[in-house]
Amino acid sequence: MRSRDLRIGHLETQDLARLRSPIGLTLALSLGAGFLALCVWWTLGDLMVAFADDWVTASVTHGQVFGPVLSGRLAWFAMALVALHLSFALLAFGLARLTAAAAPTFAAGRQLWLILAWFVALAAFALMANASWYPASRFSPEDSWLQSGWHGLRPVHVALAALLLPVITLAARASVWQPRPRRALTLVCA
Repeated sequence: MRSRDLRIGHLETQDLARLRSPIGLTLALSLGAGFLALCVWWTLGDLMVAFADDWVTASVTHGQVFGPVLSGRLAWFAMALVALHLSFALLAFGLARLTAAAAPTFAAGRQLWLILAWFVALAAFALMANASWYPASRFSPEDSWLQSGWHGLRPVHVALAALLLPVITLAARASVWQPRPRRALTLVCA
């Protein structure tokens, strides 16, 4: 039993060193910025088609509409989008660290893949929630299966439960693996 404890302690030390390296955090922030760029590109592509097709909106794009108030509000909105997407990326990074703390043998050598997997899961949930809560958006038609309900539950509620269940399980398991003084800190952070 003693050799297994040493082996697990050794894996934890190596994994924590890799997670503390800037590569994982850089990957997470790059994924967040890439997701923001993809969303902006997708939305602006649709807006440009709409602006060019309409006589009134086409004249807006060529005129002097942007005053200081509108420019300021658009700048605040852009900063909020950047902060939200980077926070989203930090959440994926934190969940990857939680996974590494809860299952060190599983996470050995897979830290970047864990960040990517959590980011994809969170992004899929965010897109599903957007399509479910904003039914007239471009992500889903009005008669989409995401709008259907069963006893007051929508598919997005099931997806949220499916996302939270592993997080709660990992947080409980990580608190067992941590030394006694760090258990409370682990549970609070999770």
